[in-house]
Amino acid sequence: MRLPSLLTAAFLAAIPGAALAAWPVSGIVVGDPFYYHFRAHVSVVPDGVSGVIATTNPWNMASRVDPQGGILWSVEQFSAAGLRSPSLGTWVSYANTGDGAGGVWLATQDTSTSVVAVHYGAGGVLQGGIATLRDRASVDQWVRAAVPDQRGGMFVVWSSFIQPGTEGEIRATHVDAAGHVAGPANGVVVFADPQGTPFVGAVADGAGGLLVATANAKGAVVQRLDVTLAPRFGAGVQIEASQVNGGFSVAATGHGGAFVAWSDGPADAAVMRVQRLDASGLVASGWPAAGAVAATPTRLPGSTHVAADGTGGACIAWFDQHETTGEPVYGIRVSRVLANGTIAHGWEPAGVEIAEGGYPSLDSPSLLVADGTGGCYLAWAIPSLFNGGAYAQHLVADGSAFPGWPAGGLALNSYTVYGPIYDSPYAIADGHGGVYVGWDEESYPMTYHTARLTRLSPGGPAGDVHLPTPPLSLARIAPNPASGLFTVSATMPDDRPAKLEVFDLAGRISYVGEVRGTGERGLTLDASTLAPGVHWMRLTHPTGIRTARIIVVR
Repeated sequence: MRLPSLLTAAFLAAIPGAALAAWPVSGIVVGDPFYYHFRAHVSVVPDGVSGVIATTNPWNMASRVDPQGGILWSVEQFSAAGLRSPSLGTWVSYANTGDGAGGVWLATQDTSTSVVAVHYGAGGVLQGGIATLRDRASVDQWVRAAVPDQRGGMFVVWSSFIQPGTEGEIRATHVDAAGHVAGPANGVVVFADPQGTPFVGAVADGAGGLLVATANAKGAVVQRLDVTLAPRFGAGVQIEASQVNGGFSVAATGHGGAFVAWSDGPADAAVMRVQRLDASGLVASGWPAAGAVAATPTRLPGSTHVAADGTGGACIAWFDQHETTGEPVYGIRVSRVLANGTIAHGWEPAGVEIAEGGYPSLDSPSLLVADGTGGCYLAWAIPSLFNGGAYAQHLVADGSAFPGWPAGGLALNSYTVYGPIYDSPYAIADGHGGVYVGWDEESYPMTYHTARLTRLSPGGPAGDVHLPTPPLSLARIAPNPASGLFTVSATMPDDRPAKLEVFDLAGRISYVGEVRGTGERGLTLDASTLAPGVHWMRLTHPTGIRTARIIVVR
């Protein structure tokens, strides 16, 4: 028996082995410029193939951008799916996440305010129909987060409003790669409180599940859900705080655990704290029950952010206000704690000040990014009518700026006099030690908003990035199980040919083909003629052999 087709999908970009072409610091334009009376923002998610998918509002244009800055496709997600569009002046919440293979998921509300999901594939084409995650019932709902499940699907988290202005429940559900809604109808209740459950954040737990955090009267509660939506932290882990300034932030340790950061105590004598939980929800060994002290801010800390630093510790960033000769001075500080909960060597006890002046905005849900070697990137905005700007800074493991980066951060926006920035930039890791940053700016004479995206390497603009040789892998197969087409993501370390075989449990080979090209290769396998059951896929290359299991169903 033989598979009738094996196609290398041209829409998946291969990872280049040479240096990238330099991105302009001021970025490339994504989406379409639009009139000022629409409030704008840019969100960025990885496409799973070293590029990103940038989404801009109000037209809700999702654009897939390759690592060199080329736009592969753009689609208006709402109009293409026939959904109610926020660009029409309606209050619609939504969230995007990548599918890991070049496509993007959208979670939002339909015309009846039910929570729904749609999927656009690696070519920007709508996949299947609209999946209903939560019926409207008698409550209003607000989509909070879309989180990748590492299998081509996503988790969706939303709030259900029992009464106007209050949040009675935070719910979650799982949508698999084929668009099927897993778990109970209308999701599971993660947190419930008739008096309100303020949402803190939701992130992938690094082990195929989900971390969700909310605030309560005692501080914050963290819950972990596995892929079946079963809770792994019992009734949730309570993080107690005497007085919180600027809210909580949650990040994954990468192994099922969580970091939680907050400022604790009076505004003029607060302590920045971070707690580490293991995969069972217990305080990590050696960490204080009240959380490790990350810094001692001097006055009015706010807008707290935390990110795992890639070496077992965490970086923490926050808005800071201090006084000079009686006048308030605003800035941004960053600190870092090691895997044992102590402040890393070289970092100031009160945190490293990386910006001062103006009134920095740190409102984006993703702006603190680890560089993978103990350092971090931070992106922020200075909203100003005449001298607004978007900025980024790269701190290395000892708290100093990466050589060549300006002390006050790298200015990103393209306008030097006019061009106020309205929302904080959105930053994510590029997978190679650098960072993608997207932001919105308004052009003189205050007529158009323009969404921009740039890529920065450790040394600045990405012209000096040399990507490492990618390892041989069969990274992802979706959907799996499937009755017809399997989409396979194979990574090739060089352009020498590799042999791809499919065989059953008895070792009978049903397909032999060849894969060529360097980097990520998208393959489509038609298994419609295979017998139901378990089959194996084997990729053989001069550098090694990789296998993966596929399940054929009817």
